[in-house]
Amino acid sequence: MSTGLSATNRTLSGSRKLKASLVGSRNTEFLQFVERTEDAFANSNNNAVEEVRRILTDVRTQYDSVHTEANRKEAELVRLRESLRLLDQSHGTGTDEFAKKEDVRASLKKQHKDTWKSIMEEATKNKVYNHMKNRINKEQELLKEKLLGMERHLTRKTSESSRKVSQQERLTRQSAQS
Repeated sequence: MSTGLSATNRTLSGSRKLKASLVGSRNTEFLQFVERTEDAFANSNNNAVEEVRRILTDVRTQYDSVHTEANRKEAELVRLRESLRLLDQSHGTGTDEFAKKEDVRASLKKQHKDTWKSIMEEATKNKVYNHMKNRINKEQELLKEKLLGMERHLTRKTSESSRKVSQQERLTRQSAQS
């Protein structure tokens, strides 16, 4: 077996020789196959090797971009989780503040409703008072017209009375003279 191993060792490179001696004869055939395949690729068609290298480079580039994207998304996920945790903490401690704000909101809403009710009542009163004012003004105008009519009537009656008195006095003087 040592002669088979030494023949195998002649065809293998340094590190492979060490591996072949440690592994045994079973794997030496595989290692010889791998070395022959490497030599075939290295010595023969460089275009095929270059194509494989180019494909390998593309795959590595794609892997790097996918890996970078995955890291970026993982960092974003960690950041969002932290934001959610902080939000949950602030929301948990803010329940008292929320209750206070809700009480203030309800109080302001009630105050707004009461104020609006008062405004509507005052608007109704204002409408009633304006109606009363307009009615009183109309009545006052009618009374002024009646007063002016009565003053004209009084003036006419006073002048008629004065004329009759003066006519009576004249008749009385004429009858006294006659």
